[in-house]
Parts: sequence; structure tokens; C-alpha cells
Amino acid sequence: MVKSKNWDPEAKKRLLIEAAIKVLNKKEYFQAPVDEIAKCAGVAKGTFYLYFKSKEEIYFSVLFALMDKMKALIDGVRKTEVSATKQMARLLEKTVGFTSDYRQLFNALRSETRPFKDKFHHQLQKKILEMNQAMSEIVKNGIKSNEFKDYPPELISGVFFSSATLIFHQQIEHHKDFPPIPPAMLFEILLKGFGK
Repeated sequence: MVKSKNWDPEAKKRLLIEAAIKVLNKKEYFQAPVDEIAKCAGVAKGTFYLYFKSKEEIYFSVLFALMDKMKALIDGVRKTEVSATKQMARLLEKTVGFTSDYRQLFNALRSETRPFKDKFHHQLQKKILEMNQAMSEIVKNGIKSNEFKDYPPELISGVFFSSATLIFHQQIEHHKDFPPIPPAMLFEILLKGFGK
């Protein structure tokens, strides 16, 4: 294959991942539509297979790209000039919006990636750690400013993400028997606990 002067394999791979995000976020049945992803990216189907050897590889690449977007969201909130408490409240709101925007895709990824989790476990753990560390910076600032108790920042971040996961599952599964939890209420429970 003759490569052009401006050929950038990483840019092409990112283009395919972004196309996969768009396509998979619209599908009802989650079989990797390689033809559609390639068409959306403006490349031939064969080009797709130069970058991704299997369906599970594209699914995990999409999952990691979404985790990178989430980390960028955390970093963006962290840089705002408001208190750590307001940053965490804003982050919870933005997390709800983020999962809502990609609800269909998260639903697909949850079912499609489960059988291959062991294969990508190390990369998955690395991405989770990166998000937790970014969140911990907000918590550390909250401890310094005396807004939060002096608990380990990674622990508070983990509790925050676990709580956000509750809303995430509600949005994906749409449980009719379980009323949705407003983010503001969840944040108040996180910050003040259950006691009166």
C-alpha cells in the first residue's frame, strides 16, 4: 500500500472510533456494523480492518474513548473558578448529561464488552484510575479549603463515581418501578448523609 505524505495512522484510527461512536449510539441491536462505521468515517471497509482486528477491539476502543471524554469533562470542571463543592455538584450534573447523550451506546457496550473484559482488563483499570485521580484533585482542593472532611481523596472519588453509576444504570435501564434520582438530591445525600 502506498502511503501519502500526510498519512497519519493515529488520526485515521481516531476518525474510525468517532464514527463508531456516532453509529453505535443510534443502533437498536448492537452488532458491530463495520460497513456503516467505515462509511461514516469515509473509508473503505478494508481500511477498518487495518486498525481493528475484531469487533471487541472496536467496542473497547469506543469505551476507552468515552472514558477519555469523561476524564476531559472532569478536568474541565476542575479548572473552573468555583468551590470544590460546586465543582462536584456540576460534575454530577454533567455526568448525568454525558450518560444521557450516550445512553444507547453505553447500553451496547455494557452487553457487548462483558465477555471480553479479561482481555482488556489492564487498559480498563488504567482508564478508571486516570478518572479517579482527576476527580481526587477536586476532592483534595475541597479538603484544603475545609469544605470536605479529611478522608482519603481516592475513597471519596470512588464513592462519588459509585453514586453516579446508580444514575447511569437508571438512565440506561429505565426502571419504571424505581423513580429516577435527581442529581441534586443524590449530591445532597453524598455531601450531608442521611441523617437529619
